Amino acid sequence: MGLEDKRFNGYLKIALPHALDAQVHRYIRSYLSGSAEHRAWMLNRLRPRAGSVLCVYGQRMAAMAVREESRDALNKGLVAVAIGAGRSEYEHDELYPLVALHHSAILLEVSLQRALEQIAYLLPSQGTQQIQCFLDRSDEDKSLEGMRLATEGQGDSFRYVSG
Repeated sequence: MGLEDKRFNGYLKIALPHALDAQVHRYIRSYLSGSAEHRAWMLNRLRPRAGSVLCVYGQRMAAMAVREESRDALNKGLVAVAIGAGRSEYEHDELYPLVALHHSAILLEVSLQRALEQIAYLLPSQGTQQIQCFLDRSDEDKSLEGMRLATEGQGDSFRYVSG
């Protein structure tokens, strides 16, 4: 089963964590552990549906980062969005996940800019550029309210929702 599988329909609203998250995580782990040639091969094979799934995973990992107070989950989300950015079904699929990741980074007192700088050498330049453009926005343009997102729940029930 690939990232285009119909089981990913409604993925954003599926309970966290879920077995589908592990599948996306395996894809990301394969990408990060591969050679430059392997990463290029993966990017060339990435279809728009899979790009959208990666972006949704980024938003899911933003919530998991807060739930678990995990920089690792934040980084996984950032990598997923960088891979999916510009390769997804919809032109701005990465915006909602980036807003959620930015908010999570603030809650965790982590610099999303620094996280990006530490892994940028592994990421596709298009994705890195799109994330950097987002990070260069004003704070208001990176806010949950600005993208009509909100948080819901606490602890193990924390998540990002349309607001």
